[in-house]
Amino acid sequence: MRTRRTTSRRSVPRRSAVTLIAAALCVLPGCGDDDDPISRAQDAARNAGAQAQQKAVEAVAVAALAAIDPDLARDPGRALVQARAVCAAIENQTANQAAAEARKRFSTGSVKVDEATAKDIVRTLRKDLCPRL
Repeated sequence: MRTRRTTSRRSVPRRSAVTLIAAALCVLPGCGDDDDPISRAQDAARNAGAQAQQKAVEAVAVAALAAIDPDLARDPGRALVQARAVCAAIENQTANQAAAEARKRFSTGSVKVDEATAKDIVRTLRKDLCPRL
């Protein structure tokens, strides 16, 4: 006795053909999120917002360093590089080790950072700015 199949032989190839046609149509311009002007505008706005927020955090960091000692922020670009380096170095250090790192990073030929200033730098960076820089 023969059993009857519940699906016809044509259903699998038809499904495959429909899938291939749908995939082919999505390759054409205008298909997908990448070519959607609204999605691109939203992405650009998000990126601009994130960049503006990062610039604001950097400005606050430079201002905070200048409040500790104006010489620390004389060159804002260098101050940000040194602040990021201190943030990376002090993550798992004691207060004294972190202060030594800040002294090393922020001391230059014309600027000498003492222990109290180094502790202020670490306190300011660790508390508010390191997570955001």
